[in-house]
Amino acid sequence: MKRISSLLLSLIALVAMGNSVPIPQQAQFFSAKQKPASGGGGGSFTLLTHNKGTTSATMDDTGATILVAYVAYNTGPGTLSSSRGNTFTAISPEWGGGASGSSTMYVCINPSNPGTGDTISTTSAGAPSMCIASFSGTATAVDQSTGQQVSGTSCQPGSITTTVANEVLFAGLNWYNASPSGSVTVDSSFTITDQNTPGSVFGAVLAYRVVSSTLTVNPTFTTPQSGGSSCGQISIK
Repeated sequence: MKRISSLLLSLIALVAMGNSVPIPQQAQFFSAKQKPASGGGGGSFTLLTHNKGTTSATMDDTGATILVAYVAYNTGPGTLSSSRGNTFTAISPEWGGGASGSSTMYVCINPSNPGTGDTISTTSAGAPSMCIASFSGTATAVDQSTGQQVSGTSCQPGSITTTVANEVLFAGLNWYNASPSGSVTVDSSFTITDQNTPGSVFGAVLAYRVVSSTLTVNPTFTTPQSGGSSCGQISIK
């Protein structure tokens, strides 16, 4: 008891002198503003559904914030429509400059009426084929785009450099060969969602990549046989 009383008297004396008992370093706490920032997060975009067709293709895009359609054709892109009234914007200019084997990427960011049975259709009369896909994630606008037409067994759209950390990139290839066989491949960590084999139509290939840091990328599509083709890529932030 005497020892406890002695400690209490010492503490009262310290308070009277205007001192405070220091908190040991390991016992200190961060306020909300003082918490160390967490590390960079991963990409915020997720593939929901995808499909392919010639003049049209259907998917369930419930919950989607991005709708993408890549259309390959001989000449003349036509117009694109959605059975649910979602409005697409064509990336301009078309890749290939309107020559045989051109292509166009169409984008709808934050669609007004996503849902089941959304049929995407093109009015192109140039033996078209298409690949479509829907994604979730916080999307605001198209960031970068580039594309070109080549002849041979490979096609690079050209480099783009993303401007923010979390973006989703889409790359498309129009591959034409009268007697096609085999499959197209793509590098640079892109994943192919669908491939339409050419022959009676111009073949369409759609690929995507989700990134979590800024980078410069120029993927290479490789085809089994030589032929005319165009390719392009876009990034959405």
